[in-house]
Amino acid sequence: MRTKLLAVHRYVGLAIAAFLAMSGLTGSVIAFHHELDEWLNPSLFQVDTEGEPLAVDTLARRTEETIPDVVISGISLPDEAGHPYVFWAEPEKGIEEDAVPNQIFVDPVTGEVLGARHFGECCFSAENLIPFLYVFHYSLALPDRWGMWFMGLVSIFWFVDCFVGAILTMPRNRPFFTNWWPAFTMKKKAAFYRRNVDIHRAGGLWPWALLAVIAMSGVALNLQYEVFRPLVSLVTEVTPGPIEVGMPRFVEDPPPAKVGIEEAMARGAAKAEAEGFEGRVLGAYRFSMFRAYMVTYGEAEHPVGLGVATIYLDDQTGEPLLTENPGEGTVGDLFLQIQYPLHSGRIIGLPGRILISIMGVVVATLSITGIVIWGYKRKGRVASKRRKLVKQPAS
Repeated sequence: MRTKLLAVHRYVGLAIAAFLAMSGLTGSVIAFHHELDEWLNPSLFQVDTEGEPLAVDTLARRTEETIPDVVISGISLPDEAGHPYVFWAEPEKGIEEDAVPNQIFVDPVTGEVLGARHFGECCFSAENLIPFLYVFHYSLALPDRWGMWFMGLVSIFWFVDCFVGAILTMPRNRPFFTNWWPAFTMKKKAAFYRRNVDIHRAGGLWPWALLAVIAMSGVALNLQYEVFRPLVSLVTEVTPGPIEVGMPRFVEDPPPAKVGIEEAMARGAAKAEAEGFEGRVLGAYRFSMFRAYMVTYGEAEHPVGLGVATIYLDDQTGEPLLTENPGEGTVGDLFLQIQYPLHSGRIIGLPGRILISIMGVVVATLSITGIVIWGYKRKGRVASKRRKLVKQPAS
């Protein structure tokens, strides 16, 4: 059994190592994506004008007039003064999605467009770097949902391999913990190969629980409806989510919305207040093919804890379709809600984000040391085969 597990660990690890290393390193960066993006692009994220903001629908209309071929579909409101409104846009019918920006920064007082970009567009300009790394982290920037499915599959293999790797470090002899302890330590004076083994083994054991949680939440975020939610529903009750509620509403050619963004925000706020939610409207986003708005409501756009409440509204009538509030629902609902806060570290705020950033480096280190160990062992196996061939008598 140990031999079989070792083979699983070796080949699964080799198959996913490069992708885990890239995802780990990008994850270390995007744990602070908002702060880094703002630092790199002050011209997009800072406004100096003072006064009352213009109406959201007015700003949306002016923005559509300023930037051709776009239709404003949503807005993110700033947490404090001195920051722009961020409009989200879709291409007009017949226009390629990549041909127009989908994120537009607007001065809320004057209506001036401060800048625009396509979120996730390659590659390494100051304007595109952080959004690109954000998208690359979970999808390798592959088109459609192929990248999300692929990285979700990588997360499944990683989650399984976490357990396989831990089992392989366990001793065969008794007493168990006395003989297991050396696996958690590193020799002070060791050769390069031995140092890599110690880093790989101890580096995987000490934060093992965190690694498993990050892997599991990666499956939840990338394959929620394909894999994670169905599995959770086998164990406990899960309330139908936005996709399940929205699919019967899906149309290929949706009609124009009869409810504007500003009205959607007002109706969402009224529903949230009636439900007793705390906070304010943080944004509104239209999903045109589902003929619905999603209004977010909470204390801050990037909150500590389980996240923000969401209210889904019919874009023709403004009537509520579904309401989700973090911390409420079945055990299954709560388990699903906690996955993103765990994966991002936001569940405990700044300390959690720092920890997740460090864990990204740990994941990359484990991947690289695993490849190094395999390379050394392969070199040894090849040398052993050559020696055996040399020793064989000539026929």
